[in-house]
Amino acid sequence: MDCLLGVGGPDGDAIAEIFQLSGAQREKLQGWGAELKQRNKLLRERAEVLMERNRRVNPDELLKVSIAYKAILDSMERNVVIMDSRMLALFNERQYERYRLLCQELSLRPIPINRSIDER
Repeated sequence: MDCLLGVGGPDGDAIAEIFQLSGAQREKLQGWGAELKQRNKLLRERAEVLMERNRRVNPDELLKVSIAYKAILDSMERNVVIMDSRMLALFNERQYERYRLLCQELSLRPIPINRSIDER
C-alpha cells in the first residue's frame, strides 16, 4: 500500500510541521490541496449524478454502474497520489528521507519521485 502524505487533507499543518516545510513549500501544499479538493469535488458530483440516475436498475445494469462508480473512485485516488507526488518532488533529501523512514515504520511503500520532472 502506498504511503500517502495527505496533501489536501486535514493534516496540512502536521505535514508542514513534521517535514519542516519552507514558506514556498507551504504555499505549494496549500495550492495543491485546494486543487485536489476542486478536482475531487467534480468527481464526487459525477458519482452523485451516476447514483441518482441509477437508483432502481436491474442487476445487470447495477454491475455497469458499479464499474463506472469504481472508475470515479480510482480517479480520486490517482488525484491524491498526483498531489502527494508533486509535494514529495519539492522535498529536499532530508525531508524525503524522513518521509521514507516514517513510511517504513508504518510498513507502507513510499511514493517514488522523479526529480527530473518539475511540476512546480
